[in-house]
Order: sequence, then C-alpha cells, then structure tokens
Amino acid sequence: MRRRILPVLVIFGVLVAGLLSSASPVLAQISTAVVSPDTVFNTTANTLLITITPIPTPVADPTPTPQTFFVAPVSVEVVDSGLGVLDATVLSTTRISFTLPAGCPPNTYNLVINNGGDPDPINVTNQLVVRSPAPTPDPATPPGPTNTPLPTNYVRPMVTVQSYGASSEKLTPGQDFEMELTLQNTGRIMASNIVANFIAGEFVPRATGGVKAVGDLEPGQSSKFNLFFTATTELTGKKVGIMEVRVSYTDIYGAPYEETFTLTFPMVASGGSGPAPTSTVAPRPQLIISGYHSDVEMLQPGTEFTLELNVRNVGNSMAKSVSAIVGGGSTESGSSGGDGEAPGPGGISGGGGEFSDFAPVGSSNIQVLGDMEAGVSKRVAQKLIVNVSTEPGAYPLKVSFAYSDEQDSRFTDDQVITLLVYKMPTIDVSFYRPLDPFFVGQMGMLPIQVANLGRSSAVLGTMTVTAGNAEMFDNTLIVGNVDPGFPITMDAMLTPVEAGTLEVSVVIEYTDDFSKARTITETLEVEVMESPGEEMGMGGEMGEFMPPPLQPETFMQKVWRFIRGFIGLDSARTDTQGMFPEGMPPEMVPSEEMMPAERPPEEIIKPIEPEG
Repeated sequence: MRRRILPVLVIFGVLVAGLLSSASPVLAQISTAVVSPDTVFNTTANTLLITITPIPTPVADPTPTPQTFFVAPVSVEVVDSGLGVLDATVLSTTRISFTLPAGCPPNTYNLVINNGGDPDPINVTNQLVVRSPAPTPDPATPPGPTNTPLPTNYVRPMVTVQSYGASSEKLTPGQDFEMELTLQNTGRIMASNIVANFIAGEFVPRATGGVKAVGDLEPGQSSKFNLFFTATTELTGKKVGIMEVRVSYTDIYGAPYEETFTLTFPMVASGGSGPAPTSTVAPRPQLIISGYHSDVEMLQPGTEFTLELNVRNVGNSMAKSVSAIVGGGSTESGSSGGDGEAPGPGGISGGGGEFSDFAPVGSSNIQVLGDMEAGVSKRVAQKLIVNVSTEPGAYPLKVSFAYSDEQDSRFTDDQVITLLVYKMPTIDVSFYRPLDPFFVGQMGMLPIQVANLGRSSAVLGTMTVTAGNAEMFDNTLIVGNVDPGFPITMDAMLTPVEAGTLEVSVVIEYTDDFSKARTITETLEVEVMESPGEEMGMGGEMGEFMPPPLQPETFMQKVWRFIRGFIGLDSARTDTQGMFPEGMPPEMVPSEEMMPAERPPEEIIKPIEPEG
C-alpha cells in the first residue's frame, strides 16, 4: 500500500510546483549589463542608466515563456564607496536609473543590483569610473609638464544619416519617385521621439506631408523607411537636386537635439533612368550681378550711400518682368480662385530680407527693371543707410531677382555681394592755449593737442608737425590710445624765417580696421611778426635817425680832456654834435635839462679849509 501512495505524492508535488511557477514571472538570464555614462566626476550628483540585455529564448523551445527582468523594488549598491544602498527607478523591463551623489571617492567601482523579482543580486564588474577634477594650480608654483585632459562627463545621442537613395538612378524634373532613408543612432545613449521633417523645395513630399515619426533608437540601432516625392520643374537644366532634412529628437532626460542633413540626387534633362544620347538643356534666362560700387568710398555706421548694381542676363532667353530685391526676397503664388472667383496673379515679397546692417532709405528695397533680353545689362540704384550699431567688418548683402521666362515660369535668382564697414576715428587737432607772439628768427612753442571726438577709444600712430618756412624741433610724437574726453598734448618748437601767415601741417598715421595704413592731416595757422630789433632802428623806418657810432679818440685828445678836467673845465667829448641829425622828430631830441651842463670851477675844485 505504501508503494502505491509514494508515486502519487511525487506526481502531486510536481503539479503544484508547475502551477506556482506559471503564476510568477519567469526572470530572464543576463547576456550583458552596461552602465551609461561609465565615467563621471564627483563634483556634482550624476544620474546613471543601467541597461540589461537578456539571453534570448532558444528557438527550439516549443513553448517559449515570456521573460522579464527588472521588477520593482530595485536598488543599486556601489561596492566599497561608503554610500550604502541607492534607490533605483525601473524605466522598462531591461533598464533602470539611479542617482550617484556628489562626493563619491575617486575609484573604479563594481555595482551590485538587488532586483525585487530575483533573490540573487546581479554584479556589474569594473563598469563605473569616478574621478575628481584636476586641482587649480597655485600661481606661486611654476607650472609643471602638461597633463592629458580628463575625459568629459557629457554624453548624448547622435542621430545621423546612414544611407539614402532614390528609386531611379537619375531623376527628371516632374518625375515621381520613392526615396529610401536609413537613420542611425551613433551616440552613447538612447535617442527618443525622433521626427524627420523634409523641407519642401526642389523636391515636394507626397502622401505624408514631409514628416516621418521614427520613434526611439538605442545606441548603434538604425531605422529604415521609404517616402514618396516629386521633382519640381525648378530642377530643369540642373545636374544635381538638393533635399533638406531636419531631424529632431530628445535624450532619456528630455534634453532636445536637432540635426540638419542635405541630400543630393543626380538629375537628367530628359526622361529615362539612364543618360540620353544627346542632352539638351531647356532655354531659360539667368540674371547675375556683374559689378557693383558705392558712391561713398568708406562706409561707416550711420552713413547714407547709394549702391549701384550692374545686372546682366547671361541666360539664353528673355527674362520678363524683372524685379531686383535688395536684402533678399521671392515671388508669391497667386490665389487659387476658389468659390467661383478668378485666380489672382502672384506678387513679389521683399519684406523677409535681412536689414539689420543695411536698410533702404527713400524707397522700398524692390526695383522694377522690366524685360531683359539675353546678353542685356541694366543698372540698379538703391539708396541705403548703415545701421549705427553695425560694427566694423565685411558684411554680405543678398540681392534677389524675381522674373519669368517666355513660358511664364517663375524664377528667383539669389546673388550675394560684400560691403566693407569701417569705423574711422574722429580726431580734432588744435591749440590747447592761446599762442605766444612769434617773431622772425626767434624760437617759439606750438601747444598742440589731439582730441578724440568719437564715442569709443582710437589707437593712433606717429604724429608729425611740419612747416614750410620754419625750422622745427621736438616735432614728432607717438600718440597711442586716445580715449574720448582725454586729449594728448605735444609742445613742438618753431623758428620762423619770414613774417606773415605761416601754415603748420599736422599729420597723424594710423591703421584702419582692415590693417590698411591711413593718415589724418590737419592745417593750423600761425601769425609771424618782424623782429623787434628791426622795428627799433636795425634797418626799419627809424634807422635813418640813429646816431653814427663814435670814433676812437687820439692820445692828444685824451690829454687835453684830462687837463680841462684838472683845472675845473668841462672834460666831456666834443665830437657828439652830429649824434642828433637834422630832420629828427622833436620828441626824440634831448632837451637842455637832459643835457649835462657846465659847472663852475668852484663847484668842481673846492678849497680845503684848515681844521680848527
């Protein structure tokens, strides 16, 4: 009896175990476990992602059981870090995320994952590297050898175009075709919410409106899809057609990204997928700018100028109703004529151009040129002003030409020219105080100052002061930086050689914003008078009244004057009678009171009175 009961109990236990195992999820076996990012810095908290790749169920299994891996609650332990057990968030059955706090000691760590659905922990060996930033060098310590920079803590997804192609080897204008495009995530984390937007231009999307939702791509994963397009007639005569694709997506943390790709497709002039025996390009006009110039040589902020363009039709047919749009523009299609209305003609749009640096003045930015035969040139004049906020530099200016051909097909040709904007220094050269009188042959000082009247500082070079009929000393100075309101002074020495108005030239050298040498020249006037000695009788009008020089005395004349003085008579020289010639003004002739009078002998020789 016991032998019969024992097999029955064994079979019953097997059935109960099978029922219990079918009621709980079957945990998958691990193929790989990856932490991302695998290198972080300990200065801030870092959010890390762990992705598990389970081992797939064998194909030979007749009854595969759905497998799962992560079941909440899940925690992560960074071994030997001292941080304890960290809570984790379950993102999917194969992905979790956790936050590593700041201050974790630098090291390479093993991770232990405690899964709520599995009693056995999972070990992620040598996956996480924690580093600390390089210390700031002490200024007093000389720098050592250059070290290799530490890896960055920035990781992101990166969606790229892996491959693309069309259903035809070469496309024809007006042809409908199917395009195949493959996108791939070459980044290190997953790219989510991927949307591809195909911009309508030379190729027009059909059926989907030009938008394709791709979804999510894991690192290294790719996605292939097909879209239908139509090649427009604008591709007539072109060898290559261009399609623009903008791909937007986010990472697992919600940060947005956008990429722009340019796809090119070869074109043929006639139908067929292969090259035609003879390729004939359809005739069409083509407008270009063959030359341009401005009536102002050097454009500066706030300058009004007239820009003249030489427009030429280099195509092989006539361009009808040509309009030049300075700043860029396009043609607008007319109304469709719904509800029984007649279709309206298209217009010209010139308000969407770029006018931040150059703006039209006096008229709009659209000039009507009329019809232009092939090979004909016309001139376009547009008055513009340079914005006062424009900095010195080379600025491109877009000019569009809107027209139609003889078959009334609309075209827009865009041209770009370059205008140079300078910022010349505004310098005033003058005297910083009134001048002292200048006389012929006498050295005087020129108190010259250089003032900056602009709104910003100016860097000047050498200043040189010169004059035609004069000798100059200390007449060279290196100016340097001149701030507004702080003049630079220079005291040059001048010796004129003739009387009259003397022109003094001040030349300042400097370099403009395009490294070209330039000069500033100012002219100052100085009045020079005759020498004072000539006006007082050294050859002037009063020279004829000056007395002749006295002749030297003979020995006998000196003896006679000594005897006259000894006996008390006048001993003055008697040859001064001709010192005051006739015709001399009366006010200049000395009066008798001014002339020395003869004194009696008793006043000259006084008797000696006896003492007592």
